[in-house]
Amino acid sequence: MSEPSLHEVPGVRDSPLQRRGSGEYLGRLRLQDLLPIPNPHDQGAVVRISARELADAVDNNLIWTDQVVQRGIKPGQEGVADIEVSLLAGYPDPKQYLFYSEQADDIAQKLLDGERPRLNPLIWNLRPGSFDAYFDVEAATLTIYRGRIYLPDGHHRHQGIAKAFRIWAEAPSEYPDFDPDRLFMVELYFMSREDEGEFFYEKNYLGRDVARAKAFDLTSRDPYATLAKALIDHTPSLRGNVNRVTDQLSGTVPHVVTLSTLRSMMEQLLGDDPAFSPQEFDEIATKLARFWELLVEVRPELGHLDSKRRRDSRKQSMAAQAVLMYGYADLMVRFLRDVEREGLEATEQRWRERLKALSPTITYEVDSWKGDFFSRENPLWRELGVIQQTRSGKDAVSNVRQSRASASRELREHLGL
Repeated sequence: MSEPSLHEVPGVRDSPLQRRGSGEYLGRLRLQDLLPIPNPHDQGAVVRISARELADAVDNNLIWTDQVVQRGIKPGQEGVADIEVSLLAGYPDPKQYLFYSEQADDIAQKLLDGERPRLNPLIWNLRPGSFDAYFDVEAATLTIYRGRIYLPDGHHRHQGIAKAFRIWAEAPSEYPDFDPDRLFMVELYFMSREDEGEFFYEKNYLGRDVARAKAFDLTSRDPYATLAKALIDHTPSLRGNVNRVTDQLSGTVPHVVTLSTLRSMMEQLLGDDPAFSPQEFDEIATKLARFWELLVEVRPELGHLDSKRRRDSRKQSMAAQAVLMYGYADLMVRFLRDVEREGLEATEQRWRERLKALSPTITYEVDSWKGDFFSRENPLWRELGVIQQTRSGKDAVSNVRQSRASASRELREHLGL
C-alpha cells in the first residue's frame, strides 16, 4: 500500500498553472519548506511562516474565520452578523461577535516590545474542494491560487501578529525591538467544515461568552487616521508618545494620547467631507505640529514623560486628560483659520502669547480657590461635570460628549476666544 499523498486532497494539483507565453503562475501565497503529514484520511502538513508573510496573507484577503463553526456570534445577532469574517477587516465588531480585543492587543504589544510570547503552533485549514493549490513535492512548496484559509483556532493570535506588523510597518523607528521576520510554526489541515467545528470545540471547550471593548482599528485607511499619523510624524513631542495598540492609557505606559483619540480629534477638525490630497494632508499636519509644540512649551505634560511622571501628572493635572484633547482640537481649527488669514509665522507668534494663559505659573481664580487652571483641584472641573464622584467615593474624569463640550467651551473662554 502506497503512502498517502497531498495530491489526493480535492483542490491540490500535481502540476502548476502556467502563464500564457511562459513561466509559472505564482499564485497568491507560496508556502515553502512544507513538511507533509500523510496520515490516511487525515492529511496535513507543517510549515514555517514569518510575521511578514502572515500579514501579507491577511492583506491578500486569504485568512478567514467561520464564526458559526467557532460559535463566535453573540446571542441575538444570528442572521444579522456575517458568518464568515476576513481578518482583513480587522477586529470583529464586539456588538456582534465574541472577540476579546485586549487579548489580541496584548499579543501585539509584546511582539512590538521584542518579547517572545508563546504563540506556536498556529492553525490553518484549507477545506477540501473549496480551494485551488499546487503542491510541488521536490521543492516542498504549496502554492495557493484561490480559496480561503480558515482558522479553526488562534483568531486572537493571528490578529495580534498582523496588527503588530502593521503598526511596525507604519513607524519602524518607534519599534526597534520588533522582528518582522520572526518565524511561527503553522499546522496546516485539510478538514471539512464539520471537522473544523469539532477541532475548535476540542481546543476551546470552556469558551467565553461576553465580548469586551473594541480597540481602535489600525487597518482602516480613512482620512482622519491618515492625518493623525501624519501629525505624529511631523511632531517631535508625539513621535513615540502615542499608544498605537490599544484604546486605553494604562498607568504602565508613558504615552500622552491614543491613536484613536488623536484620530477623533482630526475628525472634529476636518468635518464630514475631508476631500484632501496626500500633499494637503502633509501641509495640514505640518501646521498642526507647530501648534502642538506651542502647547508643549506651556504644558510639558503634553510632551514626553516617563511612566512615573506620566502617572503623577494625571493625578495632578487635567492638561493631558483625553477629555481636554477635544478642546485642543477646537483650538487647532481656530489656529488653522488664522494661518489662512495671517500666515504661519505671524499666527504662531500670536498663539504663543495667547497660550501663555495656560501656563501653570499663571494663577487662576474661581470662588475662593486659586491655582493652576488645569489643576485637578480646580473646582471648575467638578462644576462642569468633567470630574465626577464614583459610587465608591473616588474622583473620576468623565470623557463623554457633554463633558468634552463643557471642557472645550471653558478652555476657549479662558483664552478669550
